[in-house]
Amino acid sequence: MLDKTLKNNRIAVLGLGWLGEVLAKKMISTGSNLKGSTTSPEKKEQLSKHFPNVEKIKVEAHSITGDWITFIKNVSILVINFPPKRIPDIETVYPNQIKQIIAHTPKTVKVIFVSSTSVYGTSETPLKETINTNPIKASGKAVLKAEGLLRDHFGRELTILRLAGLIGPDRHPGKFLAGKQNLKNANVPINLIHREDCIGLIEAIINKNCFGEIINGCASVHSLRKPFYVKAATFLNLKLPHFDAPILNSKIKIIDNSKSKEILGYKYVYDNPEHIFLKKKTE
Repeated sequence: MLDKTLKNNRIAVLGLGWLGEVLAKKMISTGSNLKGSTTSPEKKEQLSKHFPNVEKIKVEAHSITGDWITFIKNVSILVINFPPKRIPDIETVYPNQIKQIIAHTPKTVKVIFVSSTSVYGTSETPLKETINTNPIKASGKAVLKAEGLLRDHFGRELTILRLAGLIGPDRHPGKFLAGKQNLKNANVPINLIHREDCIGLIEAIINKNCFGEIINGCASVHSLRKPFYVKAATFLNLKLPHFDAPILNSKIKIIDNSKSKEILGYKYVYDNPEHIFLKKKTE
């Protein structure tokens, strides 16, 4: 729940998608003064039935389509919540999209950038926010470049929230690998976070006015990949995934979430991702 002292903040959520729409609904229900955006005119019409202020905004590599001036006007907190598209030139396009936001947004606006733990590489030790980033995939490299651009512009007004793999309603992990064959890395730990905790962390950042930080968002329990996804598929009565014989892995990825608990005082609802199996199967 948003703190009473922060309800007067005008919050803008750039991207009312799977995470952003539910975040916005939660904030509005607790009295927040909020506006949001979508790229689709059809979804704008749909969202307008539930949200008082929805703008059609599309951030492109060389321009912003839509009324950004109205969208950003009088905003005190901007939540940037759109991931890079899986396209060949992702490492150029996504940072350029972020540059458009920077060029049209005052430095005084506080920003929460919904980032990703894909900016980290593998490591023999748990990955804290202070560790050197070493993304492997192009998407991780694109997001890391975006972080740097935002940090250079907004400075201490920016908090980067690096989220692990997203799960929740309509993203049940039982569907991720069901029926797939010859899967690798059977014995590596997984890093997941439920949508309810993503929303909780964003609210906590706002409530505590916690800006100028980098914060990992991830469940504390890191189940091994094979037993977790077999159990997840079983829960939904789907075809089980098949994994190749496990091999030793000295380099793995375990996201450390201790900072989110310490500076935000946040208590994860799904601190063990397997708790999703206790919920109804429609999730």
